[in-house]
Amino acid sequence: MKRGIRAVEAILALGALGVMSSVVAAFPEDHARNTGAHGKTADRAGRAFADGVRPSGDRGPASAAPAGAANGHWTGPGGRYMQVVAHEDDDSLFYYPDMIRSVATDSTTVYLTSGEATGRQFHNRCVYGQHREDGARAAWARNAGLPDHWTRTPLRLPGGQTVEVDTLTSAANIRLVFFKLHEAGDKPAMRHTSSLEKLSHGTGGATTLGSEHTDGAGCDPRYAHQRYTKRQLEDALTWLMQRFGPTVVLAQDPKSPPTQSRFTHIVTTMGDHTDHRGAGRLVADAAARYSGPQRDGSVLVRYYRDYNIRSSPPNLGSTIAPAKRQLFLTYLGPRGANDPGPNPNNATFYVLFYSRQYTRWTNGTTWAVQDGAKRLNAFAVLDGRVAQWQQARPGGPWTGPTFGPGGGLAPYVTAVRDRQGVLHLFALRMSDDAIVTASQTASGGWTNWWSLGNPDPDAGLTVGAPSVAITPSGDMTVAVRNLDGGVSVKTRRGSAWAKHWTGLSAKGVRDGVAAVADASGRVEVFAPTDTGVARWRQQKPGEPFVRVLGGSGGPPAGPVTAAVDATGAARIYYPASGTASTVTQSDNGLRPDPLYGPMTFEGTAVAGTGQRTVLAARTTGGALALGVQDAPYGPYRWSTHRADVIGSPALAYDADGRLVVLAFGSDARLYTMRATSAGTATSFTDWTRTG
Repeated sequence: MKRGIRAVEAILALGALGVMSSVVAAFPEDHARNTGAHGKTADRAGRAFADGVRPSGDRGPASAAPAGAANGHWTGPGGRYMQVVAHEDDDSLFYYPDMIRSVATDSTTVYLTSGEATGRQFHNRCVYGQHREDGARAAWARNAGLPDHWTRTPLRLPGGQTVEVDTLTSAANIRLVFFKLHEAGDKPAMRHTSSLEKLSHGTGGATTLGSEHTDGAGCDPRYAHQRYTKRQLEDALTWLMQRFGPTVVLAQDPKSPPTQSRFTHIVTTMGDHTDHRGAGRLVADAAARYSGPQRDGSVLVRYYRDYNIRSSPPNLGSTIAPAKRQLFLTYLGPRGANDPGPNPNNATFYVLFYSRQYTRWTNGTTWAVQDGAKRLNAFAVLDGRVAQWQQARPGGPWTGPTFGPGGGLAPYVTAVRDRQGVLHLFALRMSDDAIVTASQTASGGWTNWWSLGNPDPDAGLTVGAPSVAITPSGDMTVAVRNLDGGVSVKTRRGSAWAKHWTGLSAKGVRDGVAAVADASGRVEVFAPTDTGVARWRQQKPGEPFVRVLGGSGGPPAGPVTAAVDATGAARIYYPASGTASTVTQSDNGLRPDPLYGPMTFEGTAVAGTGQRTVLAARTTGGALALGVQDAPYGPYRWSTHRADVIGSPALAYDADGRLVVLAFGSDARLYTMRATSAGTATSFTDWTRTG
């Protein structure tokens, strides 16, 4: 039996049903999904199953999918993953369930520090650090559903230092790498060494456990007395990436403010551990020199929020959260044998992590657009640079990727087309936290990135990803979350951008702002908040924004997507708190309407034509969920496509009027699925891989 298959089956047996892309439910397209008691979903036989995933052992009817069900076949080879974290429990707490997908392909997890400073019972730091490594090994053996037996080998780095590489005995595709550096909380060691954050700023050098007399006895001499400068550690990470060839790199948030910050009003929503932030910055710099396994830039780097997810709404649902808790308990060991420090039942800390997973930035849902020649274009940030795919001719095959100017971008991009057919890109540059834009040239190339600045230049790291609305007259408005907990906008009229940002006051705004121009040319801005969705609108095109009633219904568990429906009014879509199932809210709606789709992560893509609206989202296991509405205010019919999607999908109509679904696979390649005719949103070709 193949190891990957055995690993998947073992995971199912452990109850992680909602997180594997091979476990999806096909919902009949001739009926809207029905809901049973307690938010569970009922299939046509009346059997309830939670979160759109069948219970273990219940594979449903043995016959083919129902007539009219979605039919695209995913042809991707699967990707290779690398997870890099500061501490031995960070991956289980902050990357789950996304990281679980790696066990079926190839998985390397890198732990930078020994995390030796939080133990209450292991006074010997060397021993405590070793026990935390035991916990990491136990957790990954559980992820794979295999015995906790490992082959432990020293690996010499090009810089002369040595790291430990552990390979799961029954699955050579699963490996752990331990650098064993001192963690920031080790105050005696910090008198002579640098924390990850200080190192990320180029200060001093970081040393391994066993280098300080306060570390205690028992440190493995093969890894003691080693020192890394910033460049040496980044070079080591880049070399490991080149050695193991990940196409997806998971990293910690490099842009969170300190937990102790002069910006006290944002600490609860954005504050984080100094080691987490330093690790994220070091990985970002290392990945920028990696360029992917084929040296062609094909690598997706995704950044995950850490401690501060506890202030965001739960988004993992009733199936995944218990499995995540059990994984953390496995890490801790029986009666805390591996790590006695954390209290897994701490209701204001660890318990809140079990039901949450959030990326710092999504990749957005507005990254596919027709150009002036009616060819579809798709964009993504690969390896910190914007990559472009393009149809060779209207409605034809795809080519790419080619890369645009510059680098150092956050993994988010949005694209719009102006009245002349010229494309414009908007992104967030990580080096100076500036909102930047680039425009297509007459030759089809791109201008250099031009900075729109930052609404809070003294605390730019808190700025959100840009959303852009373009009016029928050609005006463009950019909206972002700002430091004050509200939104800032900047508008271009004609060819000139406003000199300053304009603040729109609110409280508790989170990233995931959406801007849209309605049929009359008025721009509306929507923002997820701690209590619901804040909303601003121009009374007439070009006038100042006015705060209007945004409705209630709980805080969104992800970004808001805004679109104009068949009536010409703005409508929003977002994952609901708790269930993470997509809901919608209309112009006059006071509360969101449930759409009864599966659990989704990140954003919901929207495309409309005539009376039809189509939604697309990534499920928790990487499958693609499609919802089709054939009349305004009518029900959505949901279907789920087997896939291996990373990030949010996009939707667009090509020159032939056919719906095209676009997504990125874990191999960092673009996949497209095209409707078989202009009149359908339920019958598709197989997925096509490009690049």
